[in-house]
Amino acid sequence: MRSFGCERCYGEDAPVSWRDHAALFENAGEIWAESHLVVSIWRCRNCGQPFVYVWMELIDWHGGDDAQYATLVPVDLHELDTLHAMHEQLDVPFIGNLGAGRRRLDFDRPTRKPRWLGWRSGPFPVDWGH
Repeated sequence: MRSFGCERCYGEDAPVSWRDHAALFENAGEIWAESHLVVSIWRCRNCGQPFVYVWMELIDWHGGDDAQYATLVPVDLHELDTLHAMHEQLDVPFIGNLGAGRRRLDFDRPTRKPRWLGWRSGPFPVDWGH
């Protein structure tokens, strides 16, 4: 796998808390924002490594406890340029394939199931949530 980030933002140990880990980053710009899908760029406050942040809410229309998923994937400068060019048309396959060949931090909050936080690798699904 390629080398990304520092020990604080991309260390081997999985963070204990999404909220505490997210505090290590600053929002460096929005790429896309809809009611059920947000894509933005976050940067590590310590080393400056850019990450793409993807938040999705999957609406099931039953009970209001809709599943939510957040992902942080480190990106290189070429990928960052490609993301910035998506302000009018979101390339969902490109974003999901950013997970290929590197770790990403996932926070899963499925409907009526336990929450999960940890490192995964490989492509990941990006869903409009409708």
